[in-house]
Amino acid sequence: IKVGWLYSYTAIPHRMERARIAAEMAVDDFNKAGGVDGRMVELIVRDDRANAGDGLQIVSDFVNRENVDVLAGQSFTVVSKAVYEYADRNKIPYFATWCDSRICQNNGDSYTFSFEEPYEKSAHQMARHAKESGLKKWAIIRNHNTWNVAITEPFAEELKRLVPDAEIVAEIAVPFGEAQGSSIVQKLRASGAEGVYVTFSGGDLSNYLRAQRQRGALGDYTHIHAYLPPEELNFLGEEAPQGWYVLGYPERELDIPEHIAFINRFESQAGQSPGLSGILSYSATLFMLESLKNAGEIDPEEIRDAAKETSVKTPIGMLGMNSETHVSDFAYWYGFTDVKDGKPVLTGFTRGGEE
Repeated sequence: IKVGWLYSYTAIPHRMERARIAAEMAVDDFNKAGGVDGRMVELIVRDDRANAGDGLQIVSDFVNRENVDVLAGQSFTVVSKAVYEYADRNKIPYFATWCDSRICQNNGDSYTFSFEEPYEKSAHQMARHAKESGLKKWAIIRNHNTWNVAITEPFAEELKRLVPDAEIVAEIAVPFGEAQGSSIVQKLRASGAEGVYVTFSGGDLSNYLRAQRQRGALGDYTHIHAYLPPEELNFLGEEAPQGWYVLGYPERELDIPEHIAFINRFESQAGQSPGLSGILSYSATLFMLESLKNAGEIDPEEIRDAAKETSVKTPIGMLGMNSETHVSDFAYWYGFTDVKDGKPVLTGFTRGGEE
């Protein structure tokens, strides 16, 4: 049984390598347990380079040359959207780890299944925290891409609904990898912002933090970050911020025996921790494999119908699927960044937001 698995390795290798290893672990475990009635699953992995055109070319090769039965993977939103449209048009099951319901607008007849908590839900949770801060003047700092727009627009809309006199006094958008920290800091200061909603990662976030610290201004703002899991915090090292409210993952703090066992096994095999990218990829792959098993035969419609009703046990609890929207019930964690024993951690966390 061939699975064509795409991931945006070139763009963010520190996240994507974890996702690939986790998916391969899940497939190895599944095959050792007998696969689908003795049939083994083969994972064929390709780098889509976070480019929709490249992703579609790879998918075409998967289908026409490799004869894959299923598509899956962890790709940038722009790639996931293109693949979802291809999969539905050609009736090929697609298990997309990253494909928000506003981007991949699935329904009961769709062949695509998504595993992220919807961006709108995450953004609304951030807006509720912004309201609780009591601050009225907010700035948004983001990159130019589909995900950044999808995670920031609902934040601004919900903040205005919750706090009618709140203002977005500045929105600073720069191309991925091109953030000039000093320029951003100057614009923030001129805007009069009290709080900052930021989506930067990697070098962009590092440049921003460094510029703020050089001016002694980092503590002048309350920060909310839309996605700052351990693999991003660890990337920052000593530059990791403290006291930010973030969407994250309590990798070391989540005291569930199955979860601890997974972390230890992943580290033993990969020489690094899984991060949020790893645990989400592992869970999504488990769900895909269970759907193949429940389908009984490798037929697109049978797999689609089976996936609607599938639920599977993961290291962080049961994972199920909404049969109408094809969006899973996976929920993110929210809490505050801190540093303990020289390592970044998530404190005061809760899982999922409250509407």
